[in-house]
Amino acid sequence: MKQDDMFQAASRPAEKSAPSRDLLSLAELAWLADATPQMISDLLEWDLAAPCERDPEPWFAVEILPQVRKAVRLHRDLGVGFCSMGLVLDLLERIEELERRLAE
Repeated sequence: MKQDDMFQAASRPAEKSAPSRDLLSLAELAWLADATPQMISDLLEWDLAAPCERDPEPWFAVEILPQVRKAVRLHRDLGVGFCSMGLVLDLLERIEELERRLAE
């Protein structure tokens, strides 16, 4: 797979839309991100996603959904491990910022 194809696969928009409320349960986040609850738990373990509340279950802000979707696609489609996921997400964010600046 070429580098451009890998970047596009990682940043492709997901199809499920978030609910209109502000918080998502772990199960809802997993469903919307097309992941398993275990994968979301793995993201939590590696500090790649953080709940905004624990009551006693974790609750997530709806705004975290795009980042979680991207992490799930990187892991599933490109085989990026959780230990290197933070670095990859940071680099993708920097690339997107540089592309925005170039477009201006």
